[in-house]
Amino acid sequence: MYLICIVISCFVIWQAIYFFDIGGLRSSLYSRTHNIARTQHRMKSLATAIQVDFSEIEADIPKNDNELLLWLSSHSKNFRDYINEDWYDTITGNIVDNWGNPFMLEIASANEYVLISFGPNKKYDEKQGDDIVYRFNPYSIVNEKQNTDH
Repeated sequence: MYLICIVISCFVIWQAIYFFDIGGLRSSLYSRTHNIARTQHRMKSLATAIQVDFSEIEADIPKNDNELLLWLSSHSKNFRDYINEDWYDTITGNIVDNWGNPFMLEIASANEYVLISFGPNKKYDEKQGDDIVYRFNPYSIVNEKQNTDH
């Protein structure tokens, strides 16, 4: 009987903490999940912008990881269609995740680019830990256009 009372008491306390959001538990769990989802959305939009630009831009696109995102944001005619203004850091001009950190772009190979967000802890964990990683082929739209043209 004593054990049942303890279990019920713990359940009631947990419900009170969650329901009344004591200590900000519920809002912090929601905020973390929300920020991860929004960052993943930004990464997909950014990858799409890169794919569209690679299919349309004839100019010599920088192959340097650090320069590519800044180059695209200033040279692309389509980039602003996929990237919201509030995704930019107003001081640096970098596109940032939901925690305010700039995305990293890693060129793994000619057909594989990797977008990296440092995640909630705001530290680079070598694509481990809570880092958010999105891999994509920058030429996939080009390849799709070539396949439909035949």
